[in-house]
Amino acid sequence: MSLLWEPGADSGWDVQAHLGLAKDSVLLASWPSVPDHWPEVVRPTLCEVRGLFSAFRLTKKALTLALS
Repeated sequence: MSLLWEPGADSGWDVQAHLGLAKDSVLLASWPSVPDHWPEVVRPTLCEVRGLFSAFRLTKKALTLALS
């Protein structure tokens, strides 16, 4: 997961979260012109994504065990 932030066109920051895959990158979220306290705005989404990754990892392990 990576973040890209740059000054917004009008004010604040334009922030994007990307998920790097083996062959591509997927845009997870975009926050245009978010205020200077953007880490507080972005953090909940990143925590949700990390939780989702953990759930996928656990599911993959469970399926691997069930199918072997």
